[in-house]
Amino acid sequence: MSVAVHLLGRISIQHDGEWMPPSEMGGVLGRMILVRLSVSPYPISRITLIEDLWSDKTPPSTDSILNSTFSRLRKSLNALGLDSKHILLSSGGSAEIRWPSETRIDVRTATRAIDDAEAAFRKHDLQLALRCATVAYSITRNPLLPGIERIWLDNERERLRVVTTRSLALLCDIWAARNDHESGLLMAQSLIAIDQYSQQAIQKLVKAHINRGDLPSAYLALTKYEELIGRDLGIKDTTALRDWYNEETAKDSSRFPLQPKIEKFGLVTHKRSDEYVFPPGWKWSVHIRTPETSDLCDMHHVGNVLAGAVTVAWRNGKTHTYKPGDSFDIAPDHDMWVEGDTEFRVDGW
Repeated sequence: MSVAVHLLGRISIQHDGEWMPPSEMGGVLGRMILVRLSVSPYPISRITLIEDLWSDKTPPSTDSILNSTFSRLRKSLNALGLDSKHILLSSGGSAEIRWPSETRIDVRTATRAIDDAEAAFRKHDLQLALRCATVAYSITRNPLLPGIERIWLDNERERLRVVTTRSLALLCDIWAARNDHESGLLMAQSLIAIDQYSQQAIQKLVKAHINRGDLPSAYLALTKYEELIGRDLGIKDTTALRDWYNEETAKDSSRFPLQPKIEKFGLVTHKRSDEYVFPPGWKWSVHIRTPETSDLCDMHHVGNVLAGAVTVAWRNGKTHTYKPGDSFDIAPDHDMWVEGDTEFRVDGW
């Protein structure tokens, strides 16, 4: 007897090629009962079940509504060829669902799949790890009872989110190990989209860019993350993250000898060819200035512009934009910022 229970996305129950659609489950209440009892490994008291179903808006006739919904669910299970009296149990003041032992329940399948995937990856079985991690992600990316808000649903959604992030993080590592850096980048972008404050997520994204040889995108991702956690969480010290970045780029310097490497505090990059590179969006007063420094740059800069453009603004109000082919001799007491979406490169600083 083959039974499959799908609680995520479009809820359904399948048995030997036949299936029970949501319309046969007794409405929203029936679907909530199926989910609540299926995710619980133990019987639930009727009082708890009523609280979970209606929260603080319990109707006066809860017992009759509950009994009627149970009856509808049992009728649909029987129509599917299942023995409902041994599956949906309600007696002694409690309720539970006992699916047949060989039943496949998607939320449990996803949890087992990511556990198996991580174990396979530790054993360097990339093919098995990829297959299991993909199964876990493909299941948990679907929503659980969308549009319904309950505390117990929030808890279940958080458990599923953890499985999703574990799956995406592992898929980043698997694709990197298989040298498929485009797929790794897609997984990293999906991970940061659902876990935007996570240091693990930004490290996966930055590493994916580094693996592709795209260090400008790597340090832009890093700086955007620093701005995000600084603005939303008040976290200003990212020294450990910067140190990690420098270690990662140092590892790959032989692979990308002409790519820039972020210096610890400035996001100004220096190439082996003695070119200096400033990423799009870089600004002295944002990325260099600290509370201990002057409000304007006190250095004297001399060189030639190789690519991109930078605008310099002095304290006296004068501004000037330097473009490719221009020579510059920039006096102290100024702010400056890179214009446009092209990195600014010079042969001296």
